[in-house]
Amino acid sequence: MDKCTFCAGGPGVEPGSKEEREKYGANRIAEGKLPMCASLCSTKALLLVMQRKCLTSSVNVWLSVARKTLVGLTVKILRLMRLRANPVERVMLKQLKRLSLSLLLPLMAALTLSFAMPSMANESAAAKSAEKEMTQLAGADIWREVRAGQEGYTTSQWPEHGVLISTAGETWFVLKEKWMSPLGALAIFGSLVMVTLAYFVVGPLKLSKPKTGRKIKRWSRMDRALHWSMAFSFLTLAFSGLCLVYGKHFLKPILPSEIWGMIIYAAKQYHNYMGPIFFILLMCVLLKWWRKSIFNKTDIQWFMKMGGMVGKHKGSHPSAGFSNGGEKAIYWLLIVFGIVVAFSGFVLDFPMFGQLRRDMELSNLVHMLSALILICGFIFHIYIGLFGMEAGLDGMVTGDVDETWAKEHHDLWYHEVKDLPENQPQDKKVG
Repeated sequence: MDKCTFCAGGPGVEPGSKEEREKYGANRIAEGKLPMCASLCSTKALLLVMQRKCLTSSVNVWLSVARKTLVGLTVKILRLMRLRANPVERVMLKQLKRLSLSLLLPLMAALTLSFAMPSMANESAAAKSAEKEMTQLAGADIWREVRAGQEGYTTSQWPEHGVLISTAGETWFVLKEKWMSPLGALAIFGSLVMVTLAYFVVGPLKLSKPKTGRKIKRWSRMDRALHWSMAFSFLTLAFSGLCLVYGKHFLKPILPSEIWGMIIYAAKQYHNYMGPIFFILLMCVLLKWWRKSIFNKTDIQWFMKMGGMVGKHKGSHPSAGFSNGGEKAIYWLLIVFGIVVAFSGFVLDFPMFGQLRRDMELSNLVHMLSALILICGFIFHIYIGLFGMEAGLDGMVTGDVDETWAKEHHDLWYHEVKDLPENQPQDKKVG
């Protein structure tokens, strides 16, 4: 095969089948060759030791059979000649028997040496043919041991390097490829369908009264810079991550191999380097807004009326402080699952702190699940900001919101800040 099954993402196909060749390439191990990824794999020494062990075992069996056959034939011929010979000839035959055995043993030693050194066998076509045949037989033994997860010997002292293919990794492969990937795609697609239906069936939440034109300061320049930096890092990480998971199903079949290779390589590198930056921004968001995002009794009423966005409460505009219940829920969703995504990503990004295969597989599944939850949650957040609420994006663009918007959506906060100097009309400021 072009890659061993662990590097290729797990077996998942019947050995020797047409599907295996389509998925992994030629079965190189069964042909007595190293997989293409062996040059980068610490278990290369393990494969060589196992191959040499099987070759030595095959050679020893062949030599034992050959020695017994030759000795048996020689003894039978000498016995037949002895029955027909006179006393003088019998004495000569005994000496010939001793001489033939003394010559046979060095001959067998020479044969053993020639088979034990494959490089010497290359001198003749017959030796090459025998070497190839025994290598193929040994390759089948290697493949059976490898697929069974048998631990071998390697000069590396790192845990699990003695196992070329981890059979327990099949569980991770099934969970990732057969369950999480399809269900994740269904969840994202379902979220997009829900916000689309919400727009056309329920409609956006409009202001009850016209705008007054009076501006209320809501976000500082630093707040807006932090928000859009976080938005950029999250969205680009989401797109690059989705490309890594689903690109092979949607992009690879329609793109040339060279372009596909460039795209997937760029996505992987970007994802690796942008991840730590996302974590830094996440910590800044936590420190900046956690006090404004603590739940209280007002938020319970807000949730009971579903934010005044749907059903019989639509347009009622329940009371809220600086942040309403929905904004607080999105905030803590980002903080909790963002930290989980970041730490599981660190485990995958820096695999030099003793992580074993089970650790990497578990981190991969946790990383995928948390990222999918964040993506689905922020589909609704983006919908509310862009389409679901009138003037919902104004505050994060200019920093100011209209007085009517502040009264209807954050009335408690409006009464706290309406008399501040920066929120007074321009004519009063001048006077």
